[in-house]
Amino acid sequence: MSSCILMKTKEETRRTGYVDDFNDMMGDTGLLDAGFEGEPFTWSNKRFWRRLDRVLYSKEWAETFNNTRARQVASKAEKKFDRDPSEANLIALNRSNAELVHALSLEAEYWKQKSNCKWLEAGERNTKFFHSLVKKKILKLTHRIMEGNQEITSPDQIRDSTASHFENLLSRNVAQRCSPIFPFQFAEMPDEVRHTICTIPSEYEVKEVVFSIDKDNVAGPDGFSSALYHAFWDFIARDVDDAVRDFFSSTPMPRSFKATTIVLIPKVDSPQIWNEFRPISLCNVTNKILSKLLYRKISQALPNLISPAQSGFMPGRLISDNILMAQEMIHHLDLRYKNSNLVIKLDMWKAYDRVSWNFLITIMQQMGFPPRFLNLIKHAIQKC
Repeated sequence: MSSCILMKTKEETRRTGYVDDFNDMMGDTGLLDAGFEGEPFTWSNKRFWRRLDRVLYSKEWAETFNNTRARQVASKAEKKFDRDPSEANLIALNRSNAELVHALSLEAEYWKQKSNCKWLEAGERNTKFFHSLVKKKILKLTHRIMEGNQEITSPDQIRDSTASHFENLLSRNVAQRCSPIFPFQFAEMPDEVRHTICTIPSEYEVKEVVFSIDKDNVAGPDGFSSALYHAFWDFIARDVDDAVRDFFSSTPMPRSFKATTIVLIPKVDSPQIWNEFRPISLCNVTNKILSKLLYRKISQALPNLISPAQSGFMPGRLISDNILMAQEMIHHLDLRYKNSNLVIKLDMWKAYDRVSWNFLITIMQQMGFPPRFLNLIKHAIQKC
């Protein structure tokens, strides 16, 4: 247990050195903060509210008791306010909440600066702080989850619940309500572009794509990061070029090329349900290379096919343009016109996860992409 305050306020600037020393001690010794649930304050002198008690534990403790958390059911302040919900106590409570937000923001910013490092760059240092931080994040994510009205705390139940939820989400069949033949026409794709996107990438293009991948990105299931490809490119360049050439010659990719590790990234500070996590895929570098090459091919045709109103994910266009346009339209919505005005907001929940690949292939076919190129995309996204 620790009775040291990790956060500092304007009145405590003279104690900054002690606070930093204590934080450094936690990092150097690899101690983990168990976190805190419930009322954030544990002490008050009627002028200041603080959380003095903190639970710190070692890596060995975490490996044995991996669900350690500190929880306070109620505080003296809550009880006092419940007994006497006067206006004065309400004002004091609101002031304390404001101080809490400020204090927690200082603590969060400190640890963000302390630990905002990439895996490879920090992992090579092999510091106790880094590995303790990773361990803490893992434990925090697997602590508990809400499934309906039931709280799940068992690691086995959490694992099964995770697999069930995202398997249903990502494998759900989406009914196609549109006709395979669309009533509108896309701009005609130039013959030169149709020919270019089907050509085999040159050795220069392959190397350029390989070195465009951040060397500090997390490795895929095979454990090989792009840093290895950068460091030993002279030795593996021929093998990578051969793999790219085989793929663009319509040779099916080996199963290992498509292996993917799905990782859940929290979208909020304290996620409680699975919808508050964002699944991302950690692919092998070979898969990234082929995907980037396909993207470069597609990008050659997009300027002739994408509407000028589409601003996101287009080089030379800013997604903020449409945001500003929407604000202007809503601002003038209350002006008197001959006819009525209407704004429709669409909540495209999990749009990228629920989109139908068959629908996208059909759209690209209507856009005029050659069948050979569409087959390459199918080979890249279909299961082995």
